[in-house]
Amino acid sequence: MMFQVGYGTYIDSNAASFIRSLAYREEPKEHLLNFCRMLSDSFSFDELSNINPYLYLWEAQRDRSPETVTGIRETMAALFALSWIKQPLNAEWGKMYRKLYQEQAEAEADRFLYQFYLNLDAGLGKAIEDQVDLLEAMLLRTKLIELSSKRSAQNKLNELLQFMHDELSTMMIRELLVCADILFREGKSQMSQKLDGLQKKKSPFDELRNCARDLNMLRSMDQLTNSISDNTNASFYIANLITFDRDIIDIIQLTELRAIALRRSSSDAFPIYNQQLDTWLSEKLGEKRLSGLENIFRKDGFDTRSRARSRSNVKTILQEDRQKLACLIERINS
Repeated sequence: MMFQVGYGTYIDSNAASFIRSLAYREEPKEHLLNFCRMLSDSFSFDELSNINPYLYLWEAQRDRSPETVTGIRETMAALFALSWIKQPLNAEWGKMYRKLYQEQAEAEADRFLYQFYLNLDAGLGKAIEDQVDLLEAMLLRTKLIELSSKRSAQNKLNELLQFMHDELSTMMIRELLVCADILFREGKSQMSQKLDGLQKKKSPFDELRNCARDLNMLRSMDQLTNSISDNTNASFYIANLITFDRDIIDIIQLTELRAIALRRSSSDAFPIYNQQLDTWLSEKLGEKRLSGLENIFRKDGFDTRSRARSRSNVKTILQEDRQKLACLIERINS
């Protein structure tokens, strides 16, 4: 049986901003040229020419101010030009873009973005924000649990697991690993370090939402992985990501994948993490606490969550927890 593997190369807003700056900046600084040089050295012309922009667009879609939309338009134009100017990404590339290709690339970007925003308004935008809501709810409750008592980290993690099962009705392993890093204060990710002093931040809820968007980047990559099969062979599609964002890089390393299980009859993908979940839970919680949670990880627990899962419930939890965290932060800082 032949198994063929294909992949798509995606880019986040951080990396895409360097390509946009190279295209539009008359006198690029050495810092910018160094990042663009790394892109040229790491990827072939063909791979850069076929960058898929959707993860970048999903990340940027929430803001439709004229300034932001102009930036998205210029970024998309620069990405389109990668397939026309197959030369190293240096100052000469930028000059060639502005002299020969800018008008054509911006017209192409306009056509593409017109359809993209139609799709957002037709329901895609809401679907993206619903998923970010779920991830923010997880981070918010983690901070509430952490800041509201002096109990042990083991007890706090136990409470978080019960929250995922009883209230969110969703067991999210990657997010659990990240949130455990916050509760145990292990500092394995820049995100956990960033959220460590959340109560002192000027805009704590913006910080939480941005962290949720970073988590959503990797969740979306999981969902983009799929299989297409017939009677003779199976083709697998795997998403790759170009990023210079330390938050995302740390999460990738903290929640490293060993495999992805794909259901051939649907687009469902099930990440299998390098960290053995049962061993990890035993180490974090201890055998006694873990034994009290066994039902959560059995089929009955899965079925219970599936029946109770509700997007409207997530929004209610998120709104209530925002109010609780705002009150808690005010009390801590008073």
